[in-house]
Amino acid sequence: MNKLWATVLVIGICLLLSGSVILIQELGKEEIEIVENIPAYNPPEIQKSPPIIEPEPEPIIEPEPEPILESIIIEPIIEPEPEPIPEPEPILKPTVIEVVIPPNIGSDTISFILKENGIINNAEDFNNYVKQQGKSRVLQKGTFNFTPDMTYEEILDIMTF
Repeated sequence: MNKLWATVLVIGICLLLSGSVILIQELGKEEIEIVENIPAYNPPEIQKSPPIIEPEPEPIIEPEPEPILESIIIEPIIEPEPEPIPEPEPILKPTVIEVVIPPNIGSDTISFILKENGIINNAEDFNNYVKQQGKSRVLQKGTFNFTPDMTYEEILDIMTF
């Protein structure tokens, strides 16, 4: 630790001494003002010339416009009538049909209930689809909301959540 402090002390003293030497050198310099010898401009004497008299410009006579003897036909400007903007067709929300599926019934009865409520067109096709998907035993009971344009897959997803 003593070597470290001694090294730091020596470096600090060296910096102070070198800074002092530089300061003394700068203060000892004489200020020399350098002024270049530039000859003064002496313009040559100008001879006075007689004043220049400009002639007055001749007045310009503009000819009077001749009257127009032709008859002027003024046609009314007919602006086209704006086309009526068609009203946008209202966005129809799909009809939501609420169906209640009672407990303890099979997929064939559920298919029949869906057909009776207008959700599907063919109960037998839907029942076959449910059996092919292996979900005839996992259909849920309860109240469900359907729309008439749903696919079999969408209907099955809702009923097997």
